[in-house]
Amino acid sequence: MTSGTEEMGPDTQYVENRSKLPQIKRYVTTKDADGLSRFSTEIPPEVPWTNFKDVAQFGVAYTSTGLPVDLKDGKDVQNYQNVLKTGLTLAQENGTVLRIVDMSPGHRAPMHITKSIDYGVVLEGQVEAIMDSGETRICNRGDIVVQRNTNHSWRNCSPTETARMLYVLIDSTEL
Repeated sequence: MTSGTEEMGPDTQYVENRSKLPQIKRYVTTKDADGLSRFSTEIPPEVPWTNFKDVAQFGVAYTSTGLPVDLKDGKDVQNYQNVLKTGLTLAQENGTVLRIVDMSPGHRAPMHITKSIDYGVVLEGQVEAIMDSGETRICNRGDIVVQRNTNHSWRNCSPTETARMLYVLIDSTEL
């Protein structure tokens, strides 16, 4: 079991996503000097990816710290850019993480727990959610798992296709 403290640190190598799935783009909005909504040019739309033990790839689409999130003067943008340089654990203490995970065919993640409430959405493929009690659920595209600080694992059910999940992790108290 891991505790969710495995880091993507300063020596993290950001790589191209090697999945055959469509590439994810993320667009961050802002306001201009006149108060009009715009798309920010501070963060490119391409999501930075890291390899995780050659069995999965993590895309860190965005992070934030503090609740409520301080958006003034681009503090959240600066925080995200800093996290990419200095590293990130699976969950962000006193903050949020928006992550995409591409799981290799047949891969099962190790049992782990994060101090967060996680909203996991299957974007592509079929994924099995596994609890340490032995209970499981098969999740298909569009299905959602609300992971509440419990010990769990994920398994890509396909022996031939990559599965993709989107996670929103929000710091929490322990259950």
